[in-house]
Amino acid sequence: MFSTFLSAIARDKWAIEPYTALGLLPHVLNYMDGKASPFFQKGEESKVTLPYAYSTSEEDVQNMPTPVEEAPQGSIAVIPIHGILMKHDGECGEPGAITYGNRIRQAIGNENIVAIVIDCDGPGGQVSGTASLADLIKKSPKPVIGFVNDGIAASAHYWALSGCTEIILSHKHCMIGSVGVYATLVDVKGAYEKLGFKIEDVYAPQSTEKNRSFREWADKQNKALLEAEFGFVANEFIEAVAANRGNKLKPGDWSKGKLFYAEEGIKAGLADSMGDFQFALKRAQKLSNNNNSLTFKFS
Repeated sequence: MFSTFLSAIARDKWAIEPYTALGLLPHVLNYMDGKASPFFQKGEESKVTLPYAYSTSEEDVQNMPTPVEEAPQGSIAVIPIHGILMKHDGECGEPGAITYGNRIRQAIGNENIVAIVIDCDGPGGQVSGTASLADLIKKSPKPVIGFVNDGIAASAHYWALSGCTEIILSHKHCMIGSVGVYATLVDVKGAYEKLGFKIEDVYAPQSTEKNRSFREWADKQNKALLEAEFGFVANEFIEAVAANRGNKLKPGDWSKGKLFYAEEGIKAGLADSMGDFQFALKRAQKLSNNNNSLTFKFS
């Protein structure tokens, strides 16, 4: 993951909960200092992030989850989206927004799948890739339930979930929102100079606007141009949430970057209801217009 992650850190904008970003900063600094970090070792994708499906057939008495490709008619696909949201897959095995989008497309294209539940727990992540994921979810011809599973859906994760048909929170302490954009900027020139590297940027005379916002911040600590750039992306985020949630949203602080606990988030219109995983599956089945009644219990 780290080459992908470092590239995103260096060039992209982020919609992420700040404590997570600060927690990652030591790993970035260790990498710059030539130290290995176990956080970024190569590995396989965890089984907990692989998609699966539940049958809604009353004949399936055990009602055990199955792989999506083996799901019987009338099933609900469950797609976990956990951890930091990146555009591309990481070297550690964690999927990125493109892979999540492909999994949603596969569920949409599977005739045996009638609805989708996104099992979400994440602090946000890279802006790039997030808008496309939210658009895909919003345009799904099948109902999509966003389920915040005893955790958080902040920033980029909320941007993606805002496209869902409904959003359900499992507990009162679940958190949702943080509709905003920010960056933690680190001037690395001093660190490189300690290693014996002298850095000097040279631009073509025609390239007066190239990297201007970053150059002004680095040379004069003038943040105005960078703030304008972030403001543009934040407006895109706010407008997407407003379009996706529509008249469910209430006037208030939801567009200012505030992170809400469940009940307050529902009052603000960022989510629809509270309930457990079984409730989320039942809502997905009901919204699918499938007339089969759900008289059994989901495990």
